[in-house]
Amino acid sequence: MKKMISNLFKEIHASQKAKCKITNMPIGYPDLVYYTRSLVPGNVYVFCGAPRTLKTALLLQISHFMGCDFSYWVRFFSLFSSVESLIKRMLFAVSDISILTFPYETPNYSTMQKLFMIGERLRNSQFKFVCNSLLTLENIENECKSKGDGKGVVVIDSFQLFAYNKQKSSVLRKLKEIAVKWNIVILVAYDTNHNSIVNEHFLIKNGVDSIFLLKLEKFFGLDEGSGTLFFSILKQKDGPSADFILNYNKNSFKIYDDENDIFDFSHSFANERIPVC
Repeated sequence: MKKMISNLFKEIHASQKAKCKITNMPIGYPDLVYYTRSLVPGNVYVFCGAPRTLKTALLLQISHFMGCDFSYWVRFFSLFSSVESLIKRMLFAVSDISILTFPYETPNYSTMQKLFMIGERLRNSQFKFVCNSLLTLENIENECKSKGDGKGVVVIDSFQLFAYNKQKSSVLRKLKEIAVKWNIVILVAYDTNHNSIVNEHFLIKNGVDSIFLLKLEKFFGLDEGSGTLFFSILKQKDGPSADFILNYNKNSFKIYDDENDIFDFSHSFANERIPVC
């Protein structure tokens, strides 16, 4: 007990000296970084939400930020989308270009330059999409083994398809083992019902470190512009619960922290090698 308390005070003292510098893997969204202190290698993070609550969009943008701005290796596993559709969704969202009107309305020259620049960064990154409806735990472990240097990101979209006909508890525990063994972060999209009921106890008991919940605002008509995404941190093993708001462009599906950020296609921490909260 004495040693644990001593270590706690050392941690607090170190954080004061560092002026709240984030030492783990940055996420790209300041509110999320503030409450989680960024992503910890060896941890499993579950993003819950009903269908069509932008879980895939958010994970695409987080993984783009980590892969292109901070040069981590990223493996984005999808069981229902093609590589082509995911690349298009990612590039249009990060560039903040309407994907709803493409190809009926083609981007202008300056917009194409932005799209090309972001595409080049993705092409030169350690980012890889793995699209396989028969994805297995062995496939994930083999990708981690091929890198072997830790500090990577694995995204699984979606858990229900991945764990279909398997015992969900054993799949979650194995994902946690992989995260710890290879010193990586695992991000998982997890579908809930439309009442957004999440069995927090089940997830935490089986190795999940943090549980997030996404809810979209309810709106009527053909309202253009930005929408509201309600983000809740339901449970963290080593952190607080919290609620905050993210916004999104209803045409490009770019998710951003505040109204000003929609005019800047770069992330808030893109130029900070050690982001500061």
